[in-house]
Amino acid sequence: MYFMLNGYSDPAQAGMVRTISHILHYLSEDSRFATRLMQPFDQSILPSTMRIVDANLTHADFMINTVYTLLSSSRPHLVPVYSSLLLLMRNVSPYLTQVSQTTADKLVSLFDIISSPAFIISEPYHVRWLIYLLEVFDYVVHYRAADNPHLMYSMVQARSCFTRLKGFDLDKARAELLALRERKGRSESARTIGKLLPPLPNPSSGAVDPTSGSASTLASSMEVLSLAATPIKDNEGTSDSALSDKARGKRPDPGPGPVPAKEERQQSDAIAAAAATPPSAPAATKPGASANLQQFQPSAEWVFSWLPDLPLDPIISVLEALAVCTDKIAEDVQRDAETLSLSQIDGQDGGQVHLASPKNSDGAADSAAQLAVADATAAVMRWLGSDAMVKAMPDLEESMPEIRPRLQVMSPALVVWFRSLLWSLIYGAGMKPFGIWKNTQVRLFLVKNTQ
Repeated sequence: MYFMLNGYSDPAQAGMVRTISHILHYLSEDSRFATRLMQPFDQSILPSTMRIVDANLTHADFMINTVYTLLSSSRPHLVPVYSSLLLLMRNVSPYLTQVSQTTADKLVSLFDIISSPAFIISEPYHVRWLIYLLEVFDYVVHYRAADNPHLMYSMVQARSCFTRLKGFDLDKARAELLALRERKGRSESARTIGKLLPPLPNPSSGAVDPTSGSASTLASSMEVLSLAATPIKDNEGTSDSALSDKARGKRPDPGPGPVPAKEERQQSDAIAAAAATPPSAPAATKPGASANLQQFQPSAEWVFSWLPDLPLDPIISVLEALAVCTDKIAEDVQRDAETLSLSQIDGQDGGQVHLASPKNSDGAADSAAQLAVADATAAVMRWLGSDAMVKAMPDLEESMPEIRPRLQVMSPALVVWFRSLLWSLIYGAGMKPFGIWKNTQVRLFLVKNTQ
């Protein structure tokens, strides 16, 4: 993770970042690796620019924050690793415990962007990213709800993201995407998830974490959602027949192919197959554009192939049940605080009336309100980590998912990329002193696709 953070901004290190992402994905298939990630993490070994705001962290917190950093970095050369990074979080999620508040907020804000209707329909493989991230919350709700009060609290606050996805409407999504494309039509930025997410703060500068809970941050991120619809520079929208093998290896990995039913639960298989093979054929972007550039055109059949199978019902039912309880707890705490404050004022006044300046009274009222909110939040967090929360949750026995990791599958694009990496290493070794290609005319060349 350290090497990924240290080199993700350098396009020359893209191969290293991609290699590490595949290694981590492979390790995440082992439950022992996921369990060890829950051990405490000492940030003192990191440079100040890599440290996280929260004090008590686990290795899983550092992993999720690293994934968030790469997704929010706005680097087109990192797009091919997004699937591996999301699969890493997905495979580890059944074992997550005590996720910090900063990590929880970033995870939910990431879901808010990926689950937005315009982003979903801009590319067919975006559904696969949505599935991976949704399975993270599905596992946490079923297996680790009481162990992650901060994450459950963030999910309850952002439950509208899940209900929005449940009521997905293709016509509204198209209208939203069209409006955003028109608004950002002159933008030359590449389409990446990173452009949609607020940047990570620098702890050394004392900046406030951008995902610490304000809805305005997510709303401002949605203003640039149209970047998800603009073509990226690595030939994402180019037809396979027009690309060389090397160019195909640089495209985003569409994800694992079909797997036997014995190795994946039936629901995940149905969703993954639908996401990988949309039934509608893409159409040309506009007259006069290159014939190779194509734009995905979603259909109602494509939406129906994956939307009904998303595990949204158990998540929404849990969040709605918890929202009722948490709202009542917060109201009770605030009411008790107001009653206590009034009784203290009456006791200090002794029945006498004192005139106070409006400025001082407003400041005292604001301070009291902030303390009441803090007390209410603390009470809610204590309740979310108790057995009372588990008793308040609806019965999830019928929807309990089986804990099975999504395995690393060598897709054609991944095979091409590994073959290119292997020949690069062979060539580099052969050009060293006394190498077989030293002082020869053998050269490693790059084939560029012209549009």
